[in-house]
Amino acid sequence: MPGEKPVPEEFEIPYHLANPYLDGAYLLVNAVPDTWLVYNAHDCGYYKAEKIAGNHDLFSDLLDWKGANRIVRTNLDMAEYVLGSDDRLSKKLLQVVARHRPASIVVANSNPVVVCGHDTAAVIRDLSASTGVPMIALPGHKTEQDHVTGYYDALRGVLELLRPRGKRRRRKGPVVWIVGYLFGRREGDDLGNVVELRRLLRGIGARVVEVIPDGSPLRHLRRLAPPDLVVDLSAGECGAVELAECWDAGYLSTDLPLGIDASERWLRGIAARLGLQQPAEEFIARELAELLEQLEWITPRFFAGRSTVVVADRLLLHPLGKFLEELGFLVTAVGCSSGPGSGSSNRGETAGGWANLPERIGEVRLFLKRAHASGELDVLVANSIICQLVGDLPLVFLELGYPANYFHCLRHSPYLGFQGVRVLVERLVNGFGSLSLTWARTGMEAEK
Repeated sequence: MPGEKPVPEEFEIPYHLANPYLDGAYLLVNAVPDTWLVYNAHDCGYYKAEKIAGNHDLFSDLLDWKGANRIVRTNLDMAEYVLGSDDRLSKKLLQVVARHRPASIVVANSNPVVVCGHDTAAVIRDLSASTGVPMIALPGHKTEQDHVTGYYDALRGVLELLRPRGKRRRRKGPVVWIVGYLFGRREGDDLGNVVELRRLLRGIGARVVEVIPDGSPLRHLRRLAPPDLVVDLSAGECGAVELAECWDAGYLSTDLPLGIDASERWLRGIAARLGLQQPAEEFIARELAELLEQLEWITPRFFAGRSTVVVADRLLLHPLGKFLEELGFLVTAVGCSSGPGSGSSNRGETAGGWANLPERIGEVRLFLKRAHASGELDVLVANSIICQLVGDLPLVFLELGYPANYFHCLRHSPYLGFQGVRVLVERLVNGFGSLSLTWARTGMEAEK
């Protein structure tokens, strides 16, 4: 706005759009209820499980009032950082094994442990062999990367535990494993997405559809029927290629089926690999006939010509922006809440021809305020960190991604697939309705 100055550097919020690496590892542990995480570090206030438990996920069991917390720390002191932490780490790992007998343990070293050059790999390897509990060591050189990388590094370790053991069971195909969906919380959006992904593939003729992870224990995942096809939603980051190879299964890397066109392409791509093209076309025709009839009046009334800014991780960003354009929105700018990763980009010009948000949080607020003042921002699609930056503006907020501290689902509310289109449209329409009520209330108060 005229005369408004950027926040001085000394008062800048020390935060970028990307979420921290360890948050992703926490989210993966949250998704696999018989897995624990040991953080080899001091009692760090920044990396608390409370960022997820009770905030992002109302049903998380990362923390337990009886003390059975699934995120634990070694609580190192300064001397141990300098002289070594092997003894403290060993004791903590043995304590977790004795008390909880987990299916696996993820082990993460803090930056000071990594910088001091302590090699904890031998400790982890020896204890895993002696206890019989698989232990997954996160790579120390990646701790400055984003939460998506952290999630997939932890998931890669879990997938290694799903490789064939002993005599292989006969396939009962077609069996599809969908691997790499970023399942972060046990609420209705992630659980609903799992249900929708299964519904879509069963609708075209797949006999068994498994989503990994899906909130199930690791002990359950290790008993799944062998796959005929592994569908990778991680852009090749989570180790799904190696998983498919060791099962001698087909492999297909896809974008998220978010939106109408993306869901159609996703189904057709998988159907082609399974030889199910005809039933897939019949299923898609039935789905679209009902869905498009519902949307044909809604989209021009509520969405056409409206402007939106989208902030999402690198897997959501492109399909989400394209879906909003499908509905008739104009995408003013985009921002990525994760780094570019190994197989995708966080830049708007390569993702969809969109302008990019600044990366520093203080500058993002200023950008959004100016966009709203100039009529280029009606809807903000983002996580709760970005939404709360401009919570004082009269906008429609569609909170999506991590973290989602202000939007929660007690029933299945997917955002993927054809059902996800309905849910997102419903949320947007209701958002415009709530905003109209706010304007009406503000006008009535002004008349008093």
